[in-house]
Amino acid sequence: MLASVLTFWNHPVDHPTLKKEIYLAQLKGSLPMDLLLAAQNRGFKAHLYNGSIENLKSELKAGHPLIAFINRGFDFLPIGHFVVITGYDDTRQGLTLHSGLKKDRFITYQGFLGDWDKTKRSTLLILPPGHGKGPTHAGS
Repeated sequence: MLASVLTFWNHPVDHPTLKKEIYLAQLKGSLPMDLLLAAQNRGFKAHLYNGSIENLKSELKAGHPLIAFINRGFDFLPIGHFVVITGYDDTRQGLTLHSGLKKDRFITYQGFLGDWDKTKRSTLLILPPGHGKGPTHAGS
């Protein structure tokens, strides 16, 4: 997911190199902090915060894709997963996101919140140098 956002900002990365940097074998995945540090190591501004639907919409209006960390499992047996949020539709009450190899997947706000709430709405905003200060409206 980090590679997708970096590519969006015209900074494509070598996937094997990035995987070596952020993949934790014992977790069979990565932590949000790993993605944040990898982006910062490439000169990007990266902000990890607890977001809201309103914040997502505000960032998307500003042209900023976001990475959300969701839990597809349970509190006692988490299954962490990253998605890139690329759009929203208030008429349909949902978000457009990339999840794994699936692009432009639509999910309702309610369906998304079920998994996102389990991570305290963990959100990662990545901006290139000189592009904004940080989240336009964190939290709520």
